[in-house]
Amino acid sequence: MGWAKQRLKWLLDRLFLRSAIVESQSNIRKLRADSQLLMADAQGLNESLLIAEKKIEYLSTKLDAYAEAQDQLKEAIEEKLKKAVANEFRQSEAMGALLRLLPLKLPLPPTRGWAASPDFLLHLYQYISVKKPKMVVELGSGVSSIVTAAALKVNGGGGRLHCLDHDRVYAERTSGFLAQQRLTDVATVHHAPLVPWRPAVPTELGEEWQWYSVPAAVAQLKSIDLLIVDGPPNKTGPFSRYPAVPYFGARMAKGCVVYLDDARRTDEKAIAKTWSQEYGLRLNLFQKQCEFEKGLAVLTVDRLSPDEKPIKSRPARARAVTQA
Repeated sequence: MGWAKQRLKWLLDRLFLRSAIVESQSNIRKLRADSQLLMADAQGLNESLLIAEKKIEYLSTKLDAYAEAQDQLKEAIEEKLKKAVANEFRQSEAMGALLRLLPLKLPLPPTRGWAASPDFLLHLYQYISVKKPKMVVELGSGVSSIVTAAALKVNGGGGRLHCLDHDRVYAERTSGFLAQQRLTDVATVHHAPLVPWRPAVPTELGEEWQWYSVPAAVAQLKSIDLLIVDGPPNKTGPFSRYPAVPYFGARMAKGCVVYLDDARRTDEKAIAKTWSQEYGLRLNLFQKQCEFEKGLAVLTVDRLSPDEKPIKSRPARARAVTQA
């Protein structure tokens, strides 16, 4: 009996041990599975952290770029504002000086916008006062017509101004201003509707324009000393002011000066350079706002008056102008 008990005890111990081993193996498998899940979660978390870091880095770069752009925009606005304030001061100074010089009893029409700016008007008055041109032709009429006429009248000596305007309303309005200022004895405004016009020789800027139907009184002029080009408006077509020199070239006196307003615009810069190249005119181009608000091209006939054909089609004439 003692042996049987021992045998039974041994069997029970074996069964208990096996049960413990099986349970331990099950626990190990479970722990291993849980460990694998934790490792997978940790890997996923690590990948999420990497993605988050990249997003933070991207957003940080964007914020830096945005801050830099803000600083640049602020500097640009400050610089533009500084230039605008300086320009307003310059225009105010020019207008004050001009009003002190002008012998007018009535106020001037509004300047700037479509009209000429005070800095150009002051320059125009001073030029006429010093150079004393006898024959002046202006394309496009307005406040500059009054300033030009006033300067001619102060000069005396029979200086005359002929203005062409394609718009009847503006022509009549300018004529009215001239009459009010008692300047009609030195200035005349001609209504000249736009009609198709072709140059004698095609140019790189085009073949046909809408141009003034120049009246006989102006077409027959000779020895023009000053040509002011402020029309037609650019809405009439590309390079709308190009015909001025081809048309009036043969009528320009030696030393004639051509003023082209709005020379900060692309079309006007191209026109001025083309005139200089095709007709041998000496060009000074002022396109900075600190020089003239709207830009100004000044072209001078140094010696020979250009005729209606560009010098590139007349080699002998081209050499003569170049040597001059």
